[in-house]
Amino acid sequence: MVYSVHNEYFDMKFIKTSILFIVIVLCSSSSVLQLGIQPKIITQIFFPDPDIEIPTPGFSKKKGYTSITELLSFLKNKSIENPNQLSISFIGKSQGGIEIPAIRLVGKNPVKNPIRVWLQGGLHGNEMGSVEGLLFLIHELLNNSDLLDEFEMMIIPVANPDGYKKENRYAKNGMDLNRDHTIISAPETKYLKSTFNLFDPELALDFHEYRPFRRDFVNFGNFGVTSMYDVMFLHTSNPNVPKKLRELIEDSFITPCQADLDKQGYTHHNYFSTEKHLGTIRIREGSISARSSSTSYALSNCVSSLIEIRGVGLGRTSFKRRVACVKEVGMSFLKSAVQSKHNMRKVLVHLTDTNRRVVYSSSYLTENRIMNFIDLEEKSVQGFEFEVRDLSEQRNIKTRSFPLAYLLTKELIPLIKPKFDVLGIKYKLVSSETLDPNRIYSYNITKYLQDGIPEFRVRRQRVTSELRLLEKEQPFELLYVPTSQVRGAHLFELFEPEATSSYVAFDVIHTGLNKKLKYYRYHAY
Repeated sequence: MVYSVHNEYFDMKFIKTSILFIVIVLCSSSSVLQLGIQPKIITQIFFPDPDIEIPTPGFSKKKGYTSITELLSFLKNKSIENPNQLSISFIGKSQGGIEIPAIRLVGKNPVKNPIRVWLQGGLHGNEMGSVEGLLFLIHELLNNSDLLDEFEMMIIPVANPDGYKKENRYAKNGMDLNRDHTIISAPETKYLKSTFNLFDPELALDFHEYRPFRRDFVNFGNFGVTSMYDVMFLHTSNPNVPKKLRELIEDSFITPCQADLDKQGYTHHNYFSTEKHLGTIRIREGSISARSSSTSYALSNCVSSLIEIRGVGLGRTSFKRRVACVKEVGMSFLKSAVQSKHNMRKVLVHLTDTNRRVVYSSSYLTENRIMNFIDLEEKSVQGFEFEVRDLSEQRNIKTRSFPLAYLLTKELIPLIKPKFDVLGIKYKLVSSETLDPNRIYSYNITKYLQDGIPEFRVRRQRVTSELRLLEKEQPFELLYVPTSQVRGAHLFELFEPEATSSYVAFDVIHTGLNKKLKYYRYHAY
């Protein structure tokens, strides 16, 4: 058959794109995870391994990764070598019956009132570099006693052991554990959040890996593109996290870490992913979701960031580089914590600000930007124009006054109280007659829509509500939950019904049109 030049070009491009798409699909399967899809020339040019020795179990073999048995053996040997610095405990069992290890790490000569640090990896079980990187970081800290003396650390090297064992992102029940920080339905989440809040860290880092080859990317260039960044920072832009804390994270931790990565020759960017919008691909940059660790930890009054290392789907390609990046980021944040210790603690001291407004809904800046990627055909960095939705730039902000407390009716107490216990939220039982009735407001649903397609096994409720002074009733028992507490910022995300991560939004508290919610706001005078 005779083809025109135009058709031949079109068909060749289509064939190339189809081949790359098939390879990406294949490489997303755990059965061929080791195959990877990164051409050797791309690795050599952009992602060569550093010339360092990493004495962790994963680098004592050429195939596979550190098993949980090898991980525990490595840590037990470290505890034998450093009995006064490293201890191992277990915070609970996964759904598959595997114990979740927790490592306590301190210096040889700890300072008075050391900085409390939470480090976590392996929440997504197919992000192997995060686990290996924490083992490397532990090794390096034990050999850097001057720095370690400044800290008391709680390290969870493999937060999702079932997923890690199978090299699968999800927990055994199919749940994404990094979307469970508000609903708290998985056993692993309950153990992790309880341990986190008992430890009460001042700095928390959650290490992950991201997928650099995405199906969306085959549409750019002649043969597709790949993400070019070794490290991406996912720190919260949630407006209910105090502004001073958000600025502290950005200015005193992220910016210095970026400079440290530059010195080592590692590339970095604020985290972004793709989303479909009106039939096109759009970039979403940043994070506001309380379901994710970076925002959840910050709402707990903690300096936090989720660290994304370039790695999912690459198998062992550039594995040493990825593990080294975890160590570099961890060391940089720790050094910044020491340097900004006084200011950090000043910001983290809880101050009640009754003039503050609670943000319950907003939209975000959308603009066209040039985003850099590695062009797989050109083997060079190329800029492509995208529409970018920047979650750090708010628009159309809707707010309500700062409540003194949320008041839960008796029906909700058995459902919500266990979640408060895990989150570290304080509360007390009171009688309504002890409260000023002119300050109790109910939420009344004026618009209601329930999604037809489940998300995370629930059909989300999308509502609009208005506040009305509660009609006087006979005295009744309430759970009084004050907002002026260390972890009080969580409450705005959980109880403002329009908030995207609220108990209403995720149908934990079911409602309907013209219904009155079974909890109230208690206002100031």
